[in-house]
Amino acid sequence: MDDATRKNNQIVQDAINRLSQEILLLKERAQMSENEILNLKAELANSKQLMGHMLGRGMGSTA
Repeated sequence: MDDATRKNNQIVQDAINRLSQEILLLKERAQMSENEILNLKAELANSKQLMGHMLGRGMGSTA
């Protein structure tokens, strides 16, 4: 393998490594966003229950 081919292979390998790191970071961010959405949904459900209780409809999950 000549020097130019080795250099090109190294450039490609470096790019693959950078992209792999970026993909892992994006996966982490997606997971954090997913968790935040779940937390917001839970807070919304709790708020709806509390509002129902304050309006005299009890604390049922369908408030």
